[in-house]
Amino acid sequence: MDSFYQSVGGDPRLESGDSAIDRLNSRHTVMLFFLFSVIVTLKQHYVGEPISCWIPDEFEKSWAHYTNAFCWVNSTYYLPFDDEIPKEGEPRKVIGYYQWTSLILGAMGVMFYIPRIIWATFNKKSGIEVTTLTGAAMECQKKQVVEDRENSLKYISKHMARFLRTTRKKIGMSNKLQGMFWRLYGSYLSILYIGTKMGYVLNAVLQLFLLEVMLGLRDHLHGLNFIEKLIFAEPGLESELFPRVAMCDFKIRALGNIRRYTVQCSLPINLFNEKIFICVWFWLVIMTVLSAADLCIWFWYAAYTKQHHQYVKTKLITMGKLQDRKSNQDKIALFVDEYLRRDGIFLIYLIAENSSDLIASEVTVRLWDLWDDKADEKINNNLGQPSLDNVDNVDNVDNAADEEASLHTISKAHV
Repeated sequence: MDSFYQSVGGDPRLESGDSAIDRLNSRHTVMLFFLFSVIVTLKQHYVGEPISCWIPDEFEKSWAHYTNAFCWVNSTYYLPFDDEIPKEGEPRKVIGYYQWTSLILGAMGVMFYIPRIIWATFNKKSGIEVTTLTGAAMECQKKQVVEDRENSLKYISKHMARFLRTTRKKIGMSNKLQGMFWRLYGSYLSILYIGTKMGYVLNAVLQLFLLEVMLGLRDHLHGLNFIEKLIFAEPGLESELFPRVAMCDFKIRALGNIRRYTVQCSLPINLFNEKIFICVWFWLVIMTVLSAADLCIWFWYAAYTKQHHQYVKTKLITMGKLQDRKSNQDKIALFVDEYLRRDGIFLIYLIAENSSDLIASEVTVRLWDLWDDKADEKINNNLGQPSLDNVDNVDNVDNAADEEASLHTISKAHV
């Protein structure tokens, strides 16, 4: 998979700092919609004519060009062959979207990227660069040299420890009112990420609704109905939403008289529009389901504290730091609830998502080791009650040489 990403321009995870479903929304969906937009644009302007109207015999060539241009710009209307041509002022089923299809598809792609912009902008305000952290974890996974791998792990763990220490200091220095805010700040990344995922879900649902309004759909199962008609309907059955043949009314002023014409127009562009919008409808439904499921999963990760304890405990046991699940319950609770907090757990989850469970386990163990020197003293002094006073300087064991070596390793990997 790594070699595949390199062949198409690099791994998208390096610049994302999010999950696979997020990248499906903000990267692949955007590219898909822009591709559709380019296809429609090429068909409209460079491959054939988007509209061709049948004109009376008295029309000259210049009149034919005028008729096609007028009917393309001013929209046409659908009329079954068995119906009579409506008189002036009578209602018509106007088709007004096809001129704007390429712009609509481009705008839909931009809308899918907006939650990504929000996440990328505001996660930096937490005090840690999430993309740098996940990128370092991915590079660490690829390391073959033990020393480079150790430097990467050291960089990740100390970067996280500094972030956790800064958050704890802000909580400890606050008054009661500020303390409520900073304790929420201990969940800042988790809340922001859940909000971003909610944005992806709402965006997909909103676009489904707008698509139905724009096309004038009468039901919410348009794609399924299309498949049913494709299988069971008669060949060549005309579509009301994407008609191949439509009518156009226009007036011409000639020698002081106004003449009204009604012409029949062919819309070959609707062959493309129909297939593209069916694909878009199905894709929006799929993205709604996947994004909603992903939101539920990550909400569970962020909100369920007992799961946090079990998750960390499993990783410590796997890496040989604990003997069994019943030992060091107080220390684990203190480590998770007061040191890592929700944002620390969230970052570990995100590292596992973007690299591997092994890298996440090694980072967890290093954070545990940085914290463990003070943990026993803390529990003994406070009889197991959580306190923030004794762990403020837990990550001060790093030194300038280690930091320089780690940064050099990460920067060299990105180059």
